[in-house]
Amino acid sequence: MTRIRKMFLGGNTGYGFYSFYEQVVSGESAKTYILKGGPGTGKSSFMRQIAVQLLGYGYSLEEYYCSSDSNSLDGIYIPSLGVFMVDGTAPHVIDPKHPGVVESVIDLADYWDEIALQHNRDAVQAGVNRSSFLFRRAYAYLRLARELNDEIESYIRELGALDLVGLNRVAAITIQELLGNASPCLQPARERHLFASAITPQGLVNHLPTLVAGSTTRVLIRGTAGTGRTTIISKVLAAAQQRNYDVEVYHCALDPERIDHVLIPKLGITICNAS
Repeated sequence: MTRIRKMFLGGNTGYGFYSFYEQVVSGESAKTYILKGGPGTGKSSFMRQIAVQLLGYGYSLEEYYCSSDSNSLDGIYIPSLGVFMVDGTAPHVIDPKHPGVVESVIDLADYWDEIALQHNRDAVQAGVNRSSFLFRRAYAYLRLARELNDEIESYIRELGALDLVGLNRVAAITIQELLGNASPCLQPARERHLFASAITPQGLVNHLPTLVAGSTTRVLIRGTAGTGRTTIISKVLAAAQQRNYDVEVYHCALDPERIDHVLIPKLGITICNAS
């Protein structure tokens, strides 16, 4: 059955722009098309038209959305073909590592109207400068939000208010229920790091429902800041890694050093931060 999975390769976080785009040119894909060209040159529209055609041919897709415009595509991937197409421009600049062998560059700047752009030079430069200023201010607010969250969690640690023994017991029970009867895999495991959600100009956008649709087992972890949600999810991830299973690791939109969700596709398992 044709399926679309939606996610983000980068995000606007409490550490600034955070990127997992380097995975696109890791050498694992059969072919990668890197799109170049400035804003407005049609990279998203180009990929969207190709995606529509591929869906019509019956291919399932992964769609990677832009955290600066959640309606725009930053990339597409056709798993059955091993083919990526991705926006390789700032703030997630991608250049070929294996040019001509794995990656090809398509420069859409070849098709812009330079004369028309020159006529609007002042407006373009003012818009770029204004955008840079607003992004800098937004990242300052996101940094403060992350620091506030860290501060709240520190109170729980300092007061000794978290039952670590009980937390570890819950993690062990969860691992046993999910992986206790699972045989270790023999082939090398693949680990992917992504965002299921992103903080965008349109607000918080979450594509998790498209990612977990294929999971037969879903575990939801609830709790407030500092109650150990990430700890339990990280322990399940470590157990899956020890058994050599492919995993998809989805990071927190505000603090990418924290893990929000883990998918184990072969077992149809998802464990999620549901708070």
